[in-house]
Amino acid sequence: MELQQRPHERWIWTELIGFDNSEEDLGVGSYIDTAGFVPTAICLLMTSPDFVLSHEGVDGEVELPPDFCARDGHDFNPHRQRQVWTNTQLRGLIDELHSRGIDVYLTVFTRFYGNAFHHEWVSDHREVCMVFRSHGWASAINVLSRLDDGTWFQDHFSGKLVEVMEYYGFDGWHGADGYGPLNGPIWEVCVSDDMIDQFGSGATLGMSGSSFGSIAGRDSGRRWWTPSTGQARRRS
Repeated sequence: MELQQRPHERWIWTELIGFDNSEEDLGVGSYIDTAGFVPTAICLLMTSPDFVLSHEGVDGEVELPPDFCARDGHDFNPHRQRQVWTNTQLRGLIDELHSRGIDVYLTVFTRFYGNAFHHEWVSDHREVCMVFRSHGWASAINVLSRLDDGTWFQDHFSGKLVEVMEYYGFDGWHGADGYGPLNGPIWEVCVSDDMIDQFGSGATLGMSGSSFGSIAGRDSGRRWWTPSTGQARRRS
């Protein structure tokens, strides 16, 4: 008995290493042949939020760093070594997918890679990263955070996101891991100065003189709450 499937769309979440920039069609035909079907849409993982945050929209052709060309910059998959892609080739890939009737959505994580592949925007704005109750500062963006100048991260990110989608021709954005927001239970994350300040400012309960109030102030030094001692520890 054949199983009847309800109406559905087939989407693929993949990365640049799945395609081949040495082929005339940038590997789109081979990818579809391997998949065995033409997907409705492809969510193209560019890994780092820096793909959005450091976008400059240059007119010429420039090489993309390894973490854009493969997830976490890994060296190979079963089909090929990681290739060096350019901004021009990426735009061409999106055009080629569009010519096959495939929508292309941009997707990135919230991770900070410690400038392992290139200088990252987050390295100059560490205040937007999460702070865990148990182990302090973490190398992942809290999308509910504010920059030190008071700008909401979500406002800054969304403005850059529109620029990137228009520049490359993406059809939309797929919010991947971390854009939920907050990776973890509410009692564990996030306890940064900024989030405590946001909580205190929006709370109807009086917090004056409470333990939370001692770390609500925002300054250039990051601090986190230490439950075992009841003290706010400063991160250098």
